[in-house]
Amino acid sequence: AQGYATNHIIMTFGGDFHYEIAHEAFKNIDKLIEYVNAEQVNGSIINVFYSTPSCYLYALNKVDRAWTTKTDDFFPYARYSNGYWTGYFTSRATLKRYERHSNNILQATRQLNAFANLNERNNLFVLSDAMGIIQHHDAITGTETEEVAFDYAQRLSNGIGVAENVINKAYSKLLPKDGRSPPASNQFLCQLSNISQCLEIDGQERFTLTLWNPTIHPVVQHARVPVKTDYTIRDPTGQTVLSELIPVSQAIQNIPGRTSITQKQIIFKASLPALGFSTYYFEKKHGEEQKQSKINITYNEACVLQNQNIQVEFDDQGNLHQIFNLNKNISVSFINQGFYWYPGFPGNNSRSKSQASGAYIFRPLTPNALPVSQTRSITCIKTENVQTAIIEFNNWASQELSLYDGGEFVEVEWTVGPIPIDDDIGKEIIIRYDTDIASESKYYTDANGREVLERKRDYRPTWNYTVTETVSGNYYPINTRSFIRTDRSEGGSSIQDGSIEIMVHRRLLYDDQFGVGEPLNETAYGEGLVVRGRHLLIVEPPASSARYHRVGSQRLYMHPIATFSLIEQDYDIYSAAYHQTWSALNDTLPLNVHLLTLDQLGPKDYLVRVEHYFESFEDDTYSQRVTFDLQSLFKSIGTISNTVELTLGANLPLADMKRLNWSTSDNKSSHRTVLTKNSLSNTNIMLIPMQIRTFQVTVGKLSEANALQLYGVKSKLQSIRLRHQSADHGLIRLYIWDKPTNNGLQLSPMKIIGNRWGAMLTNSILRLENHTEEAKEQNMPMYYIPSRSDYHLPFYGQVNESSYFQTSQITHVGMIIDNNREYLNFYDDVLGFRRTRDETTCTSTFDKPSNRMIFNLQEHESYATTDFDDPRSSTDDPQQMHSGRLKIIHFSDKTQLDNNISYANPGSLGYSLYTLRVNSIQMSHEKFETVMQLI
Repeated sequence: AQGYATNHIIMTFGGDFHYEIAHEAFKNIDKLIEYVNAEQVNGSIINVFYSTPSCYLYALNKVDRAWTTKTDDFFPYARYSNGYWTGYFTSRATLKRYERHSNNILQATRQLNAFANLNERNNLFVLSDAMGIIQHHDAITGTETEEVAFDYAQRLSNGIGVAENVINKAYSKLLPKDGRSPPASNQFLCQLSNISQCLEIDGQERFTLTLWNPTIHPVVQHARVPVKTDYTIRDPTGQTVLSELIPVSQAIQNIPGRTSITQKQIIFKASLPALGFSTYYFEKKHGEEQKQSKINITYNEACVLQNQNIQVEFDDQGNLHQIFNLNKNISVSFINQGFYWYPGFPGNNSRSKSQASGAYIFRPLTPNALPVSQTRSITCIKTENVQTAIIEFNNWASQELSLYDGGEFVEVEWTVGPIPIDDDIGKEIIIRYDTDIASESKYYTDANGREVLERKRDYRPTWNYTVTETVSGNYYPINTRSFIRTDRSEGGSSIQDGSIEIMVHRRLLYDDQFGVGEPLNETAYGEGLVVRGRHLLIVEPPASSARYHRVGSQRLYMHPIATFSLIEQDYDIYSAAYHQTWSALNDTLPLNVHLLTLDQLGPKDYLVRVEHYFESFEDDTYSQRVTFDLQSLFKSIGTISNTVELTLGANLPLADMKRLNWSTSDNKSSHRTVLTKNSLSNTNIMLIPMQIRTFQVTVGKLSEANALQLYGVKSKLQSIRLRHQSADHGLIRLYIWDKPTNNGLQLSPMKIIGNRWGAMLTNSILRLENHTEEAKEQNMPMYYIPSRSDYHLPFYGQVNESSYFQTSQITHVGMIIDNNREYLNFYDDVLGFRRTRDETTCTSTFDKPSNRMIFNLQEHESYATTDFDDPRSSTDDPQQMHSGRLKIIHFSDKTQLDNNISYANPGSLGYSLYTLRVNSIQMSHEKFETVMQLI
């Protein structure tokens, strides 16, 4: 085993198209293992067995040796000298963008689901499942067949449809100002807004645009809305917003499949609060109102775009000449900028030198990219909100360079396609920026949107590199930036000093024979596919550039989600009924902290991921450790009562994760010890540069609004759960109301109609015991979990210290006067409990003097019991019985009972318990998750 560092040899299974007859394959492997191991009786030292990667890694770790380390990248990968796998960095560019757009919607919808307390996680699984599937190495890469790509897109589309319903439900709760407001109008997404099409709002008299900001920092965005005519726009304060009606470019109007006749778009500046929304009210202008604000349009003239921070210069031929940073007094001159194309190599794949360019492989026929056109035209549009240069190269390639009021970057929005193939030549389209920067063969790309890696042309850090493909051998994946930010993953390089090129689209006529089985020739509506995208250009000195490309990348990656609503109310009525702006935060959070995930796991449990997204030493201010309070994310939800730090995948408490330690040849630690947290009392956490931390957060003290929504009681609420160490879940949960609606049962008799906590029957709450023998033998004490509160014992109500019961096995006791089966079916059918005892006549087996004294029963009065237990609990084996959950007491009709039902409702003081009142068992099935919290 000369190729291995130890005598442990791994033989990996798998591979495309392998094991299509799995039974036969494994049968043969079984034989191979048997025959090889049989030779051990003849002295063979070889032992063959089925294993897993983790077991193999563990075996290597136990070998006493020092291991070499590798810190440079594996990209770009090559199968052989002419077969660089750098084409898939861009293949199926529209699917790559759709995946990122879908993730944006998923994360924003998860946030809205959490803040509206919808508990719709199961429904959102349709989208999260589709997002998981598209991460497959032949999905997001674009190395699937066309039909399979359609299936991935269909799954994402279905998921977005479900997410749209959740978004609508969330706004139906967040928008109304109070319970008297009429239901909010339906919110919907305009899925084709990227081609300036939204048929639902075409010609409408009134509509609203609500923008949700999924980042934890305020955002200013210039919004564009396709419209047929002009509108007056009001911001959340009722003020009229400065807006302009500008033309939709001809390139967008001509996109195949665009059915809208709208030729205009309205643009305005929107201010969005952190982790919140702002709603803008649109009302159609009539008559004199339609007079336009000043718009200056020039054609094929030299043009200068300028705002408060940046100046951009073009000549009359549409050539970009210079970008000037007015604040830093620095500039970059451009030698060339525009679209170019490489002819795809048309090989037959019989050997390395005849390798064709395809879905996996990028192999240009010539190393020099060709311009898509020898001429171009330029149209400059200047308004107060935006200044734009529209440059058309031909009828299938154009770009719009925009400078927004107050903006600190130049936005490049490009449109490419349908790529012509009438000449039978496949084409790889790039956008290139040739500058006067002396870059010394170095350029930089990101790794999954996080670390930035230095690249050097025609060079590999740890081995001698022989150049065989001058272009594709220098291509690297760009997920978010090559100090040029992008809106999807693309391939890019720097083939010459001062130059950066990014491949934006591919249309090829040959298969590269790596499994797809068809050329990468995407079409739509009978023509070649059109791809649109966006880059952001930043001109900054190296010392301050990180804060711009880091922050800008996050805002492009997690951009605001726009939803529309058709309304009939005039503005005064609408603004009186609905919130027009709202934020989940009450604190300003550090700029270098990013919220990756906020996902509601259950009614009071949430998954939170936060990251420090700056690297060490790249910024004097933001590359430092940072501390912030997790509670600030939960202002509108409730008070955090418990946090458990998890691994990145959220499948294991971080405290339970054990990493292997490795001896290295350079004597460096094999892993870094990071800051961890497993505290109940402090929600402040610290992040170091590039660190991601994951928490499961439990919220206990509900806000007044949420308690009113859930329980119908206008009072802040916290609860404490008591449990035994061997119990499956809380034996008792005590609800504590800031403003109780009544004084509760207190020490009133047990002979009542209503419900009580079983804890009322104990000598001391903390002396509750689990009745399983195992727990008793181990002498496990009772302890309380302050999982919903401020960590103090509950002193609401009173404890009967003279009770005949010194311990209790029950969760709570319900007293009723008849044996109506409908009452009890609720616990069977909805909660799924098991009846472990069901006495149908009032002659209980527990009818003993001590029990009769507890209930204060007279001689002519009697009772029966029905017990419900955990469905996993054994009915006959005491060792397998779980702690009792619920005991129902049925009194005979001759028993004189006080009716204390009013004290068994939410909001009651003390140890009283409340139940739900439901119209039918079937309806209650639909509210199962809520029921579990209310019972």
